[in-house]
Amino acid sequence: MATLNNTKRIVEESKNRKGETFVKVVRFVLRDEIDRIFESRKSKAAEFTKIAHKDLERMEIGNALRYYYWALALVQSLPYPDKAEVPDTEGKTQKADIYLPRCINDIFASLQAGLEGKEGKNTYRIGFLYKGKKVSSLDFTYFDGMDWSVTTGIVDGMGLAELRPAYEPEAIKIRYEYQYFGEAQADKEVQQVLDAVAEKHFPKGETQVSLRKSPPAQTAATKTLSPDLSEKERAVYEKKLDLVLSAIKKTNYTEIENLFTKEGWDVFNRLIHYGNARIISTPVVKMEKMDGYVYGRAVPMQFAFSGNRKFSENVVFVFDAKSCLIDNVQFGLSQVAEGDILSNPAWKYESKLVLRNFLENYKTAYALKNIGYLEQVFADDALIITGKTVMKREGNAETGYRTNKYVELTQQDKVSYLKRLRQVFAGQEFINIKFANNEVVKMGKGGEIYGIQIKQDYFSASYGDSGYLFVLVDVNNPHEPIIHVRAWQEAPDPKWGLIGPATF
Repeated sequence: MATLNNTKRIVEESKNRKGETFVKVVRFVLRDEIDRIFESRKSKAAEFTKIAHKDLERMEIGNALRYYYWALALVQSLPYPDKAEVPDTEGKTQKADIYLPRCINDIFASLQAGLEGKEGKNTYRIGFLYKGKKVSSLDFTYFDGMDWSVTTGIVDGMGLAELRPAYEPEAIKIRYEYQYFGEAQADKEVQQVLDAVAEKHFPKGETQVSLRKSPPAQTAATKTLSPDLSEKERAVYEKKLDLVLSAIKKTNYTEIENLFTKEGWDVFNRLIHYGNARIISTPVVKMEKMDGYVYGRAVPMQFAFSGNRKFSENVVFVFDAKSCLIDNVQFGLSQVAEGDILSNPAWKYESKLVLRNFLENYKTAYALKNIGYLEQVFADDALIITGKTVMKREGNAETGYRTNKYVELTQQDKVSYLKRLRQVFAGQEFINIKFANNEVVKMGKGGEIYGIQIKQDYFSASYGDSGYLFVLVDVNNPHEPIIHVRAWQEAPDPKWGLIGPATF
C-alpha cells in the first residue's frame, strides 16, 4: 500500500557452463524509507482531521466527510492502524480507527433530507439540513429509476433530483458522497491508498426522501430592496431579471439579447454553455447598488455535464445602472464564504462588497474560461506561486514583492503563464472552483490592499486538487482590482506553514 520511490538495486551477473549470461536484479528499500512513508501518512491523517473539524463548524459538510474519510483511509493503510492517533475538536488525541468512523456516522445521523418542491413532471427539489441548519456544501447521488445518478452538488442547502419519466416511486433513494474518489486524483498518495485499502461502507450514508408528503407551498420570489434603490428602479431591474430567468427555464434566448450589454451577453453565453443550465428553485433576489452597478443576487442554478457530475451555484446578475442592461454574470460565494467577508467590523462596507465581487469574478473567470478577465486582473509585476515554485514577471520593481525570501529560481512571464492557462482551458469540459475557510487581512500599507487566504477546491473533467490559495489584491480602484501575488499550496510547509500576508 506504499509507493516506494527511493528504491535501490543490486545487479548480479553469472554464466552457466554454456557461457550464457544470466542477470539477477534485486530491488530493495531501506527500512528508514518505509518508516518515513508511514510517518508521513500519520501526519497527513492528523492534518486532514483538523481540516474536517473546521469544515464541519462552517457547515461545509461535503468537505468534512471527504477529509474524515481520507484520513481514515490513510490510517487503514498503516501497519498498525489501531495505534494511530488524530486530534479531536478540543485538541486531545483519539484512537483514529475508532474516532474517525464515529465522526462520519455522527454527521450522517445529524443530516436531514426532505422534499422542498417539484419542477415539471419528474424533477424534485431536495432540501438538506445539518442539525436543523442549511448545509453549505454537500454532494449526493440518487436512484433515478434505472441507475444511480452522477454526483450532484447542492447550493445553500438545495439540490435537484431528476427521475426517469416513467419512474414514480414512493420515495427517492439518496446516497451521500463521502469517499470522493474523483477528487483524490489531485493527491496521488490518497488516490493510491483509496485504490488499495478495503472500502469502508457506512450504511447511515443512505436515506430516502418521501415523495408522498406535500412539499411546502411555493412562494413568490422575495425581493430585497437596497437602500439606494427606489421602488420604481427596483421594478425595472426586477422585470428584466424575470425575463432572463424565464428564458433560462424555457432554454430559449432569442428574445433577451437586448437586455445585455455586448460584454454581458458574451459572459451570459459562456454561462448557458457551461453545462446544461437550469434554475433550482424560485430565487430570493436581493438587489444591491454599488458604484454604478446593481447586483441581483442570488439565483440558485445547477449545471450538468455529460456523464460526469453536476455542480450548483448561486448566480449573480450585474446591471449597469446607467443603461439598466446586464453587464456581467458571476458565480456567487457560498453563504459561509460571503459571511467571512461581510461580517468583519473593521473594514468599510464598500470594501467588503468590492472584495466579495472580486472573489466572485475570480472563480467565475476560471469556470467560464474567461482568459480576458485574467489578463486584466493580474499585475505585470505580480508573483505567481504554485506550490513551492515561484514565477516572477517582469515589471515595475517598486512594489517590493519580488524580493520575498520564498521566491525560487523558476520564473515565467505573463505571456507564458496565460498561454499555459489557455491550454488548460482548452483541454477541459468543465472547471469548477469552491472556496471555504476565508481569512482576509488588510495590509498595513498601500490603502485598500488585502491579503486573502482561502481554502480552494478545484474540479475539472480530468483533474482536481484541493489546497490553500493566497491572493494579494489591490482594490483601491474597485472597478479594476489588481492581483500582485497569487500563491497556491497543496498543504502547509512543515517548516514555515502557509504563504500568507506575513510573507509579504
